[in-house]
Amino acid sequence: MGGKSYVLSLFDTAGQEEYIHLRALSYVNCDVFLLCFSVATPESLQQAHDKWLPELQRFSPGTPLVLVATQIDRRDDGPDVVVTDFSSGVDIATGKPIMASALAPPATGSAPASGATKPVSSSSGRRGSNKHSQVVAPSSVKLKLRPPFVSTKEGQQAAVRLQADCYVECSSLTEAGISRLREAAIEFGLRRPDPEEKKGCNCSCVVL
Repeated sequence: MGGKSYVLSLFDTAGQEEYIHLRALSYVNCDVFLLCFSVATPESLQQAHDKWLPELQRFSPGTPLVLVATQIDRRDDGPDVVVTDFSSGVDIATGKPIMASALAPPATGSAPASGATKPVSSSSGRRGSNKHSQVVAPSSVKLKLRPPFVSTKEGQQAAVRLQADCYVECSSLTEAGISRLREAAIEFGLRRPDPEEKKGCNCSCVVL
């Protein structure tokens, strides 16, 4: 970057509470923190705010912070949809028959509710066998949307709330944003106030 070569040493840490003291040791002399969350899991962004930011500020105040949004390829592909097509008796996602045994049977003597599915029996093909596998008869199509993704705007707003020095979105699958992430790590790692033993030396960054 800028015609110079840098060495990035990356350190990942265990997130369990019992390892907090070991994590604190790895924070010493760290040049920049990469605080990551998944855009496919909004709860991970909330955890970054509630758990990780206070810990970093406690053990290494003043160290530059880059908020990193991961798995943007999942967001770019659109919302995940689980589709169940009862008209064919097959789960479109898996291609497997939908077994009526997984559904609660209607109460005895009562008519099925509007839009409810009716089980249809099919013989197992074995002579003398009373066992039947049941598939769902034609009725409807069911769509199930997964929780919404964290948008770019929401990530940028979160970076402001967390007082991050930079916000970067990336995907390890498509490698989108990876080059920018490396550049941000170097750029903000070099901005960290140099301790006395590092004066005059900007040859490497330690990234967590």
